[in-house]
Amino acid sequence: VYPNRSGDLFATQNMPDITVGRYDFVRVLNTDRDGARVDVGLPREVLIPWEDLPKLKALWPEKGDELLCTLRIDRDRQMFARLASETTVHQMFTPVAADKIEELRNQMIQARPYRLLRVGTFLLSEDGYKIFVHESERQEEPRLGQACDVRIIGVNDKGELNGSFLPLAHERLD
Repeated sequence: VYPNRSGDLFATQNMPDITVGRYDFVRVLNTDRDGARVDVGLPREVLIPWEDLPKLKALWPEKGDELLCTLRIDRDRQMFARLASETTVHQMFTPVAADKIEELRNQMIQARPYRLLRVGTFLLSEDGYKIFVHESERQEEPRLGQACDVRIIGVNDKGELNGSFLPLAHERLD
């Protein structure tokens, strides 16, 4: 049972991929002036309001990108998607075991940005690794939810990976 666009309750046999308090990656269907519409496994799409997206529209997700979200119901019983907060991601991420650090160094990992800041990009991989790419390790900022290949360059004391979007130094010289 979920609220439709008018706020009336509507029943479906489909269980959504995300629920209130349950997070998962959901696919972006399209974006417009209102925000990004995502597929949560219901017969209708759900909106992530523009207020929750980056201020620069160039960094908004595009069709096919995936965002880590949960559902929220406002006081008017309207259903929206909410992006995961840093606190939520911290609870979900898998710290890198000390014996895997050297194995991961210089490896390419696919991850998706969940938080975009001037100082750097925060990403989450399918394996649950949390990756930070400093602004000096990228030529341009990726979109929110864009699939990115990140080269692992280190790890911090909390088990979070540091990454780079730049090629190795000797590859840059060629």
